[in-house]
Amino acid sequence: MRLILKATILSLTLFTFSLILNGCVEEPTIDPAYRLSSVIRVVNVSNNQNNIKVTIAEQTPVQSLNAMAIGSSTEFFDFPAGKKVFRVYDESGQMFFSKDIEITSFELMTIVFAGHYDPDPEVSTFNSFELAEGETYISHAPAPDTSLVNFVHASAPVDTFNSRQYRVAANYIPNGSTDPLDTTYNADPADLLEFGRTVGAEIVPGSYTFSLYTEGANGDTVSFAPVQMEPNFRYYMFLYGNPNNVQMYVDKVVPPAIRSRD
Repeated sequence: MRLILKATILSLTLFTFSLILNGCVEEPTIDPAYRLSSVIRVVNVSNNQNNIKVTIAEQTPVQSLNAMAIGSSTEFFDFPAGKKVFRVYDESGQMFFSKDIEITSFELMTIVFAGHYDPDPEVSTFNSFELAEGETYISHAPAPDTSLVNFVHASAPVDTFNSRQYRVAANYIPNGSTDPLDTTYNADPADLLEFGRTVGAEIVPGSYTFSLYTEGANGDTVSFAPVQMEPNFRYYMFLYGNPNNVQMYVDKVVPPAIRSRD
């Protein structure tokens, strides 16, 4: 009986010791799911919010874009995909705008802040919209020896002035010539340039003047100073400001490098 009891006690002791050892073994670490990267940039073409600071939460550390003047943009930068909280602060450091923005995986995106801020939310038109510009793993460079021009409508409604729709004309000025050649983009009536939308075309590099045309009985024309378009660049022509005093911010961008999907 004593042998049997001793054997039983010894077995229980070994089993208990085995459990203790197993409990000391480090559990395997499971890496967090890989978050697919995107490439984004931020543009300030608001009417009245100069030198804003934009923070992007849910990052460690929080991404902060400081002192963004009206008519300015960041470079494209890599950023993890997912829903992010964008907060905008005025020059005094007071937050006045917050919005959740979905960053799409493997997407080239431009995030545009536009409109007129007013403390009264019923009057304020300050907001953001996103330009989805295609996958990050393909080239976004224009064809060799051409320029890519994108017109972006960011002139939001203000007070009693509604946002307008435009047709865009590009007048090409050959070297040594004073007789510009008129080429109208966006000629299809279904493709009027309206707020939050972009239209683009590849063009021959050179000097251009750009004009906006509105239709109807009260239609008018707005023309801008000549712009020299260099080959192999992307140009963004942001139309912003009050609809009755629209302005154009010309943003010359080096096409971002192709990203791998791996």
